[in-house]
Amino acid sequence: MNKKTLKLTVIITVILLIFFQYSDYFTEKNGYSASTELLTVINNIKITNPKSQEHIRIMSYNLLADSLGFEGTYAKTRADGVCNLLNELSADVVGLQETSRNWHTCIDEKTNYSFISPIRTKLFGTMTSVIYNENTLTLLKSGEKVFNHGYDSRLRRMVWGIFKYNENGKVFAVINTHFSLSNNNITTPMNQAAELLDFGEKLREEYNCPVFFIGDFNARERNRNTNISSSVYETLSTTLNDAKTEAQSVASGVKQSIYASSNDHIFIKGNAEIKNYVILSQNEFTNLSDHYPIFVDIVM
Repeated sequence: MNKKTLKLTVIITVILLIFFQYSDYFTEKNGYSASTELLTVINNIKITNPKSQEHIRIMSYNLLADSLGFEGTYAKTRADGVCNLLNELSADVVGLQETSRNWHTCIDEKTNYSFISPIRTKLFGTMTSVIYNENTLTLLKSGEKVFNHGYDSRLRRMVWGIFKYNENGKVFAVINTHFSLSNNNITTPMNQAAELLDFGEKLREEYNCPVFFIGDFNARERNRNTNISSSVYETLSTTLNDAKTEAQSVASGVKQSIYASSNDHIFIKGNAEIKNYVILSQNEFTNLSDHYPIFVDIVM
């Protein structure tokens, strides 16, 4: 290959990369499939402590990225269902995992949430995000921190925010993350857990507020049948409180029991009252992602 051909190949490759990264700008954004039946399902959730103005709702959801490498399906075919869910639940803060540029576009256009770190500011973007409701919260400070250990910095990072709840002026912190798979290398996620705990403690001390650690930790709690749990989960739960076990009320759908072990968790360090812990594991949510969304209602 001569220099001229090589140069042309590089230019074409760069153009294609830019196109695929920004392809959502070149496509019709109003053709999402409807999923209005999900609203009825959400409204039928049996929550013992209905959300009131004193409750802060914190949610975590792995959306399943719309790329073949993640065995996902196009975000646009699932966008109405996910965005209807977000709008109907009205969580104050949501930690999202496996986001993509298309997911950012869908959520930006179909919800009133604000991103801590808009993906459009970077060519290749990131896949761990935090969105929040500007009507109920004031964002005091935020940032991102890539783990020192991990094979994909798009995913393996901490995205965090310090929020003030406008209703009562209470301050709290949220760290959203997505740990590496352990498989045959438990060292990497264990190192990530140590980094997360250390960073969370620094935030708690600096802002003198409770810290919520949310996300896909790829670490399961103790299974009632096998009595086996992930060493990563054990490390986290030794220092932090699992909101599921601390909640006054728990609820789930039929597809996954509240007592089933899961990779998705909401941990807390500090003082806060956990009113509800809910996993939205109804049949109607099965086709939206390979994970079910979870959320907690808290009072500080």
